[in-house]
Amino acid sequence: MARQIAQSIEELYDVTVTVENVTGGSGANMFAEVNAREADGYTIGTVTASQIAALCNGLDEQFPLETFSFVANVQTDPYCLAVPADSKFTSIKDIVTYGQENPGTLLISGQGTGSALHLSALQFGAEGNFTFTWLPTDGGSDTVANLLGGNCDAGFAAPTTVKQYVEAGQLKMLAITGNQKVSSAEGIPSFVEQGYDLQLTQYRGFYVRSNTDANVCRMISEMIRSASQTETFKNYMAEQLLDDGYMDKNTFTDYARSDYETVKALSEKLLK
Repeated sequence: MARQIAQSIEELYDVTVTVENVTGGSGANMFAEVNAREADGYTIGTVTASQIAALCNGLDEQFPLETFSFVANVQTDPYCLAVPADSKFTSIKDIVTYGQENPGTLLISGQGTGSALHLSALQFGAEGNFTFTWLPTDGGSDTVANLLGGNCDAGFAAPTTVKQYVEAGQLKMLAITGNQKVSSAEGIPSFVEQGYDLQLTQYRGFYVRSNTDANVCRMISEMIRSASQTETFKNYMAEQLLDDGYMDKNTFTDYARSDYETVKALSEKLLK
């Protein structure tokens, strides 16, 4: 998504934007790279819910939340609980009942351990008073592969990852996290509507070093807002089945900090 925003910025402002793919360490390498640059607004990092979760699981000892100045968010997406189309589970109530009657035998798959997806599954189990076995994967496509291959009973993933398999009659979505309805999961009830307070979602935004001038931060936020409204970016979002999730600096700062506190509390409570 950073590349698409960069492309739109180049179109709007007639500048060159270089996108560097700094991988590894659950975001640590990228955080270190941004922190090594001048706090002048010319180096902008990406931030996602997965990286915030990594901070909550120990990475914040090296990179405290105060290290970041969140400038804009461009996309949000819930997580969904999916099962094979021929599964005996037709609702989350079915899963809760089975989990209670067969402790630990339910196999749920999703990306990572200690991730927002894992925490959502753990919260679901805690609120539903059932236990399960977690099957971690490297990403949503691997979770889908587990579902299609019969290697798990249910899986947590992004609706955008699951939707094509739902349309093909191979999978079905039972519920989504959060309160926001999205086009990739039309007609799917939320966990909240069914009595389970699963609020964690995926989001993708941008940040700079915390000591970057406030006026520069506002300028970057406005620049990203304009980029997110171009036809080029809107077409990309539509192709990916993603909805507009722009947040300005203040809104995104509050959102990211709230998510950090929520994930931190859930991690301390559920990751034992």
